Amino acid sequence: MIKKPYITFSLLILFLAPFSANAKGCKYGDLSLELLNIQTFAETDSYTAILSGTLEMPNPNYKYELIFDEFKDGDKSLRATLSLSMKNPEILSAAVITPIKIDETIQIPHKARRIFIDVIKKFNWGAEYFQTNIPQKVSYYVPICMKAETYN
Repeated sequence: MIKKPYITFSLLILFLAPFSANAKGCKYGDLSLELLNIQTFAETDSYTAILSGTLEMPNPNYKYELIFDEFKDGDKSLRATLSLSMKNPEILSAAVITPIKIDETIQIPHKARRIFIDVIKKFNWGAEYFQTNIPQKVSYYVPICMKAETYN
């Protein structure tokens, strides 16, 4: 009779564990950049990576668009714009804080040493930009956290 509660308790921990922590290791509101080790027949001049995270929007009627600028060798920075806008501005939505999942597969040039993502939005809270340095020695499948930052 004593073993049953322990078994139930351990099953509960196993069931809740995946939902209690961020699988990527980054904080909620930050972006995770995970470089993938993809084998190709021809050499490429870029890494393939997954950019993911969850951001909070003022209502459920929001979408995102991620656009990267053309990479310039001399700058060594890969720049992008993350636009957060309403899907359908004519429709009124209840003001309920709603999470939106960012999940993009991107290409990062081997020569890039930094990534900077500027956030364009019409509300006055949350991240204004994300940035990270890319290590000289790349570790595949180890996420790089891009902290949500503000200009203040």
